[in-house]
Amino acid sequence: MKDSLFWSQIYNLDDDDSYPISFIVQNNESYILSKVYSDTMYINILKYDANGNLLWNQTYDHGLNNYVPYYIYSSGDFLYILANYYDVSIESYGIITLKYDTDGNLLWNQTYNNPSEPQGLIFGQGYGNAIYELVIGNSRGYDKVLLLKYDTEGNLLWNQTYDTAEGTESACSFTIYNNELYILYTQNKNGNSDIGLLKYDANGNLLWNQTYDYSTYDGPKSIRQYGGDIYILGEGYLSNYDSILLKYDTEGNLLWNQTYDYKNQDNEPKYLLISNNRLYTIGYETCSPNGIISVTYDTDGNLLWNQTFDYKKIANEVVSATLLNDELYLLCNGIDNNQNILLLKYGNNGNLLWNQTYDYKENYDEAKYMGISNDNIHILGTCYSDVENILSLKYDLDGNLINNNTFNFNNVDTTSKRMVVSKDNVFILGKIWNVTNYGLVLLRYGVDTTAPYITINSPNGTLKTDKFLINVSSYEGLVTSGIKEVIANINNENITLTKTGDYYLAEKTLNDGTYLLNVTSIDNANNSNSTSTTFTIDTYVPSSNNNNRRRTIDASDSIESKSLRRTVSDSTVVYGSNFDKQLANSLKENTYSDDTEIDGDTIILGGPVSNRIANQYNDRFTIPVTNDNPGENRGIIQVISIPSGSSTIVQSYKLIYIAGSDRLGTEAALKYFETLTELPDEPITVEWVDGGFKVIE
Repeated sequence: MKDSLFWSQIYNLDDDDSYPISFIVQNNESYILSKVYSDTMYINILKYDANGNLLWNQTYDHGLNNYVPYYIYSSGDFLYILANYYDVSIESYGIITLKYDTDGNLLWNQTYNNPSEPQGLIFGQGYGNAIYELVIGNSRGYDKVLLLKYDTEGNLLWNQTYDTAEGTESACSFTIYNNELYILYTQNKNGNSDIGLLKYDANGNLLWNQTYDYSTYDGPKSIRQYGGDIYILGEGYLSNYDSILLKYDTEGNLLWNQTYDYKNQDNEPKYLLISNNRLYTIGYETCSPNGIISVTYDTDGNLLWNQTFDYKKIANEVVSATLLNDELYLLCNGIDNNQNILLLKYGNNGNLLWNQTYDYKENYDEAKYMGISNDNIHILGTCYSDVENILSLKYDLDGNLINNNTFNFNNVDTTSKRMVVSKDNVFILGKIWNVTNYGLVLLRYGVDTTAPYITINSPNGTLKTDKFLINVSSYEGLVTSGIKEVIANINNENITLTKTGDYYLAEKTLNDGTYLLNVTSIDNANNSNSTSTTFTIDTYVPSSNNNNRRRTIDASDSIESKSLRRTVSDSTVVYGSNFDKQLANSLKENTYSDDTEIDGDTIILGGPVSNRIANQYNDRFTIPVTNDNPGENRGIIQVISIPSGSSTIVQSYKLIYIAGSDRLGTEAALKYFETLTELPDEPITVEWVDGGFKVIE
């Protein structure tokens, strides 16, 4: 089913620049981490509920220090923020850890800073009742590995440094297995670099360290634990760059190593996925044609299959990869005359099952993230027209595009940053350029399963006219997939209502009788809702009342048509200026100034400059009257129907507008109006000539 935009929220903090870093979603509540630029940099945390209401926002800022947040994660009912900061008092870089509860209360903050060895955060992770943080021991020189362990009360349990005298070390990432840490790093020595692996126990004791030397330059990419063993993806350079895959046991023994060299071209490994005793390495060529390279091994290191995908043999980049049921899904960017979004699916034997290309308006498109939930593939990207737009795509597992949604705020650059997919809900975090500063945007998409609301405003009860207005209100509430159509049914005849303002309308003529009116509203997600009412048309007037009815008509005898005279008599005539009052009194005995409220059929005499009611409704008419329109000595007669303002509406009101660009134009329109036999369906323009009038075709 198609996704609909449930809501969107824009956030600006004191006109400072806000940049989204990351966010998490729990029970459809969103926690956003952002950095803010003012005179200094500081941390901002926001919480939105499932309906998009901002519950709280908290900033962390201490004096002149600069704070750069990196990670947010949750554990139980608590939030943990990890960030770098610069302490101006000691002129040194350090690490700060913050703990909040889900109500936005700061429970504690801890800093780690060694002025002699500036630090820079690489990666952090919560594990049980501990927080582990991997740090560059010298953020400017990359010369050692630093590992910190805190408990959840903010106590630093230990810190360990790994540093060799003959070289430098640069931390990459870590994984945790059985409460023991495996740290991936780069060992630099004598102009060469190797892939390094450290193991620490829960008390911070170094159990062993291993390095792997494949070539002059070897570098780690990622580390995974699977089945009690440790797998490392890296790269090495002989005559060109190759991908490296290593398997260690938990004692530090290298069980096997595999390298992959595609056509003696430079290969850039990027992702390592593991599932069902298979290892998937995904990367791309770093020189033309930049093919997407997928290689699969079993856990014994045997090559199962390898595939390369070239999109028009120009340039490709893989940005996200995921597995489902031993099938591999790759999200890529591909370039031809512009950049397009590519989606690939490989079967468990390496056969390409399908590939799909998405191009938004033949311009530059950028894929950023992919998630699979409930057998649907959700893609986040940015697409470009005149400005940047957030792009959300949804495919089924067979590669069929279910929907594409774009979002832009006020026609300014609106850029995607992160996406969280939770069952049928898609939460998107982005940034906007708000003319003077950057702000945050949060979107929630989902499948609309709620039927639209619907109310019949008219007809109701007994009508004394055979011609009436069907007036219906229908809206979506929180979910905005939109109303597709509203259909009325009377006497087995379907009538599609036209949206006018906030209402859905249609005129209908019926003979006397009692009728059942059924109205159905259908939204763009094909949810529908119906309601019905009965009403009666009774236009019969007893003959004994005819004389009385004639005597109550107070319209001018200058009106030639009895039907039109009755219409004028039953309507309220409203004037503005004294001149218009004279014209009004020539039309009907009882007239009213423009401070009257409309509560029935009304004749508005005079234009918007002198008549308040004319000014109120002028723009609703087909031809709004101004000093220049319809022009000198010209006036217009036009009629519209409006819904009653009452909450218990039984019918609509007619507004008969007789007005000109000047006095003679108004008088000409009135004189011609008196000659009509019925109200016009279309505007009539009349011009004053030689004491009379003529109709302008």
